[in-house]
Amino acid sequence: MKTQELFEQEKHWWRLDFGIKLINDSDWSRVNEIGEELENQFGGEELGAGTGFGVRDISLLFPTEEKARQAKLALRRLSRGKPRFEIEYADAAPYEDE
Repeated sequence: MKTQELFEQEKHWWRLDFGIKLINDSDWSRVNEIGEELENQFGGEELGAGTGFGVRDISLLFPTEEKARQAKLALRRLSRGKPRFEIEYADAAPYEDE
């Protein structure tokens, strides 16, 4: 579903911003899949993504605070899997359309 369609259905959105860095730079493709996994599992939508200074920055939107917080916890669990990665930051907050 497109982000605009999602906004029309819901009034309150939560944003999860996070940055991840692989401990060993061997598998960036896995890093790129993490945002998609969180979207699919918790009903989110990608707001944006980028890479800088070896960190992949991803912003996702979720329809409720609970979904955003669940995705943040899942991100922490995923960081202990294979390949391991470091969470540079992870913040969940209400989304305000700019």
